[in-house]
Amino acid sequence: MIHTNIAITFGAVYFISSVFATWIDPSLLDACPGYNIANPASQGSTFTADLVLAGTACNVFGSDLKSLSLAVVYETENRIHVKIMDANGSRYEVPESVLPRPNATFGGSISSAAIQFNYTTSPFSFTIYRTSTSEVLFTTASHPLIFEPQYLRVKTVLPPNANIYGLGEHSDSFRLPTLWECGLPRW
Repeated sequence: MIHTNIAITFGAVYFISSVFATWIDPSLLDACPGYNIANPASQGSTFTADLVLAGTACNVFGSDLKSLSLAVVYETENRIHVKIMDANGSRYEVPESVLPRPNATFGGSISSAAIQFNYTTSPFSFTIYRTSTSEVLFTTASHPLIFEPQYLRVKTVLPPNANIYGLGEHSDSFRLPTLWECGLPRW
């Protein structure tokens, strides 16, 4: 819940925000059912599937969406774009004119890519790993996906000193912080 107070002083308007958060026990989130894969299909450098809620919804911060769409695109030999979206409705996305996406230039076969996408069907989880060494770069294994209208949980475990670039609406080349306290990055 976000409260915004407005104070008017000498003709100036100041916004003072206070944020109140609700703490949820992580074991409650880990007990959510997640999703199962249905209708997997591969075509060229793209993998698509439907994701269907795997059990009784948790409804932690809203109603769990029952149907999602998964699209995995090998954009270059070294870059995979994973997109999970509401199958039945559109959601706001930052416009391409505001945050341009890098060009997809991959023309080879998926098996020749330097990194690979692997998934578990039930409950759905995925892993991105390095082809040459099988080193896991990102995994959601053992952590159910939660997708609600105003809440999304994609949980992973980071190794010490992880190099993270470009998660979410962040596509520049700067390394992101990995030291977190109370849900906020420690700069």
